[in-house]
Parts: sequence; structure tokens; C-alpha cells
Amino acid sequence: MTGVQTCALPIFDFNRSTNPLRKSPSDKSENINNDKLTKYKIWSAEKISIKGDWMEITIEDTEEKGWIRWRQGNQILIRMYYAC
Repeated sequence: MTGVQTCALPIFDFNRSTNPLRKSPSDKSENINNDKLTKYKIWSAEKISIKGDWMEITIEDTEEKGWIRWRQGNQILIRMYYAC
């Protein structure tokens, strides 16, 4: 087929100042800090796995790996999209 695009895996972004990257899937877990935190609020990432309300991710630009909340109750905390 001509003219058909295939899209990569879904990627998403999240606000790291309100939803910090953590070492484990718990609000009590230590934050993973980055020097660029004050410069950038929104971070792009790819999902590795999901455990309840938590998502293990890798951040493209910094190659950091950790956990963020993808939802809290009925509220979705990330934006997901496909890059084609």
C-alpha cells in the first residue's frame, strides 16, 4: 500500500514538577532529580510497564528510568499521543 504511515509506539508527556519521577512506585519513594527540572516542566517519555496507578518509564532526552503516576483516582495525569 502506498501512502500508509506506520506510527511508533505511543509516547506521552507529563509535568515533572507536579508528578515527579520516583525510584519505585510509591508516593513515599525518593524522587529522581534532574538539573533541567527548573528549565523544563513537561517531559516526553516512553512506557516500560504499568503497576496499578504507576507507570515505569524511560525519559528520551536524559535516559533516566523511574516511576510516575499515570492516574490518581479518576484523574489522568499524563498526555499520550502517537508520533508518526
